[in-house]
Amino acid sequence: MQNSLIDFSDDDLQKGFRLHRLEVYNWGGTFNQKVWKVEPCGFNSLLTGDIGSGKSTLVDAIVTLLVPPNKIIYNKAAGAGSKERTIGSYVMGEYKNQRSEFSNNSSPVYLRNDNEYSVLLARFYNKGFESGYTLAQVFWIRKGIAKKFFVISKQDLSIKEHFKINNDERDVFSLKKRLKTLDQTEVYDYFKDYSSKFRSHFGIKSEKVMELFYQTVSMKSVGKLTEFMRNHMLEKLDVKDEIEGIKNNYENLTKSHEAVQKAKRQLEQLTPLDEAIDAYQIIVEKNIELKKSIDFLPVFFCR
Repeated sequence: MQNSLIDFSDDDLQKGFRLHRLEVYNWGGTFNQKVWKVEPCGFNSLLTGDIGSGKSTLVDAIVTLLVPPNKIIYNKAAGAGSKERTIGSYVMGEYKNQRSEFSNNSSPVYLRNDNEYSVLLARFYNKGFESGYTLAQVFWIRKGIAKKFFVISKQDLSIKEHFKINNDERDVFSLKKRLKTLDQTEVYDYFKDYSSKFRSHFGIKSEKVMELFYQTVSMKSVGKLTEFMRNHMLEKLDVKDEIEGIKNNYENLTKSHEAVQKAKRQLEQLTPLDEAIDAYQIIVEKNIELKKSIDFLPVFFCR
């Protein structure tokens, strides 16, 4: 992610912006009602545990903080389909499906209700630059729809200290208002603005990098390498626009060429006329000189 030419860290294992701490609060059916932390401290780490222990849930937390929401298939790292988990099910804490006593239909069971909220927070630090950024997202449910806002701060924020709703605050909107007052902290309503800002801080020039990150995090198998490279590592180009641009440039060049040729023909036609005018001007000047000489003849003879 980071250009090695401007990264001043002497430790190759610590170069670039690296994850130092991940915190989750009310996330999924595993991490409920308290702050849970993972602290790799910038080093490569192994996340292991039994089935259902929350490994994929934590991976999805990191993915949610970094990847555009329309690109994410939750629990993909565990081989899930596109509808197995959603941001709403994570915020509400869905942990099982319960079959109705009166029908064969089943419905999800949640740990939390609409009055609660969820927080994801990650601290990234660059040892070479001796600076870091905190990324955070706050979620809540309104009328069955997951709402959220995004936070970027140079401060080392934590959920317990900065994201708990205080007694004098009514809801997440009061929390949002307070976060806006923090020094070196910015709050965003849209992922696009939030993503553009943190990518500029981290030196990530293209959104394609985040898509590649997501694919490698959730990868089960590569399949065809050429297809993988084309779909996930190369920038997509709008070929139609490119072709239209080429056609327009060709037409402009053709018109320019025709204009140059027309000007050349005009010059060729004007050159003889210009030469005749020059010759005529020489004769006129000679006549004027001769007339002056004739006018001075009487004076010459008198002398």
